[in-house]
Amino acid sequence: MGSLTTAIVGLADVFDVWTRRLIVILMAAITVTVIANVFFRYVINFSIIWSEEFSVYSLIWASFLGAAVAFREKAHVAFTVVVSAFGRNNRHRITILNNIVVIVFLGIMTYFGADLAISNWAQQTPALRISKGIPYMAIPVSGVLMMLQVARIILLQIRSGPRDDDEIQHHPGETPAL
Repeated sequence: MGSLTTAIVGLADVFDVWTRRLIVILMAAITVTVIANVFFRYVINFSIIWSEEFSVYSLIWASFLGAAVAFREKAHVAFTVVVSAFGRNNRHRITILNNIVVIVFLGIMTYFGADLAISNWAQQTPALRISKGIPYMAIPVSGVLMMLQVARIILLQIRSGPRDDDEIQHHPGETPAL
């Protein structure tokens, strides 16, 4: 279990770094594209025909990739009222079970997202003339990245054992989730 845990945690760490970099690149590309299109439209009186489509698809990818980063940071919405009512050992078990259910859900999302991307692969987008499957691929790619991050969280929870703060984590100054 030790080497498997180390491998999954290491893989999750590497993918997290590259995911964050890709999000920054996508957001920068969106910003440059939108600003350039505004300049061209209102100053030169010429519109960049593909800018809106590119920006929308880039934002879709950035949002789905950002969801994987949010899993890593435990920044998704969580209702901890029920979990916090249990003792430390039971809270630990419930948290692990919850994360396993999340992985199952993400597996289903990944499967159907891949099916959606494949079924739309032959169609082309109007402006960019790329496969419509490319924007839809954000779903299965992010699903795999989220499953990897949740697996990392589960393995670290198992390795660390029950703690007083299992699943009742919030940042200083934040209102705890209900």
